[in-house]
Amino acid sequence: MDARQLRFFHGVIDYGGFSRAAEQLFNAQQSLSQAIAGLERELGVSLFHRVGRGVLPTDAGKELIGPARQVLRDLATASSSLILPLVLAGVADAVLPAGWTGHRPPRRCSGRTRAPVGRSP
Repeated sequence: MDARQLRFFHGVIDYGGFSRAAEQLFNAQQSLSQAIAGLERELGVSLFHRVGRGVLPTDAGKELIGPARQVLRDLATASSSLILPLVLAGVADAVLPAGWTGHRPPRRCSGRTRAPVGRSP
């Protein structure tokens, strides 16, 4: 079980289906489906009932929701504690930890602006 599988599982729960979860998580549906199938294989249980184009969690899926959310929160907290000093030091654009799952720091502006297309500065 890995963080990617848990993020995908969480996405399917939150968005009610594989297609919507893949779209919202900016991933291919096939990749998401394969990750969920791998998680189900590893756990030895089905996590979803496929109902038409949507899904509902099985009893095992319902049991995984709380722990999965806790793990994802803990990972976000750990990542934030690693990245915050970099953001404050202004080096976050140069060095980001592998697996960073938090929000991207805002890009710093150089202070220069571009002239509109077709006009010279």
